[in-house]
Amino acid sequence: KKMVETHGGIANELRAAVEAYQDGHTADAQQMLCELAEQGVEVAQSNCAWLYYKGHALPRTVNATMRMLAVRRMLERAGQQGGADAHLRLGDMDWYGHGRTPNITAAAQHYFTASARRSQQASFALGYMHQFGKGVPRNLTLARRYYIKSGNRDHFTRYPSHFALALLAAQTVVEDLMILSVQLLGGGVEAQSIFLIPADEAQFAAMSCGIIGALVVGMMLLLGTCSLMVSCPEAPRDRPAPE
Repeated sequence: KKMVETHGGIANELRAAVEAYQDGHTADAQQMLCELAEQGVEVAQSNCAWLYYKGHALPRTVNATMRMLAVRRMLERAGQQGGADAHLRLGDMDWYGHGRTPNITAAAQHYFTASARRSQQASFALGYMHQFGKGVPRNLTLARRYYIKSGNRDHFTRYPSHFALALLAAQTVVEDLMILSVQLLGGGVEAQSIFLIPADEAQFAAMSCGIIGALVVGMMLLLGTCSLMVSCPEAPRDRPAPE
């Protein structure tokens, strides 16, 4: 009973903070959320970090670096309590270098934690990182697995994950063709690895999709031409004039 009463009171305070923010009373919402955050409420900690990020809950004299450090501290506290969204935001901060030098390897660790706690955005990010070897070893099989995981439920990452899977399939086919070409030309493993290093990963994936699309269109045109040639009736032959 005591736990129910405590959690019910926290829910009411969170609801009051949200309503205050929606009504434009940012200072009141900030005070209520940060008080709950100090009590260890994970949802309040994440929302308080968001207010810090927007600069609502800090003095104007605080510079951007100090503001991002305050955001990180609050998100780390939320992440220690199992907040998947907190680890997702920490991964984004490490990826883009908010408050510190960009660290893609550290971002991957946060994304792994968030993905294990059912964050589909983190799963999509891990799919991209495995596809192009960003912060983790390049592995197209794991990339496909994470893309599928990010789109297996009714979530806004569903359609982007389907597009990413199609792009990944095209990239896989083109890379297999490249490896086969290098092998036929007598190149070794080192030659294959050098040949497959793209200057721009996204450009390479888009090029792969374009090549596959061109091949599909070419096959469709060829089949259409063949079907027209088969279905066209023969022209009637001129009969000889009667003598």
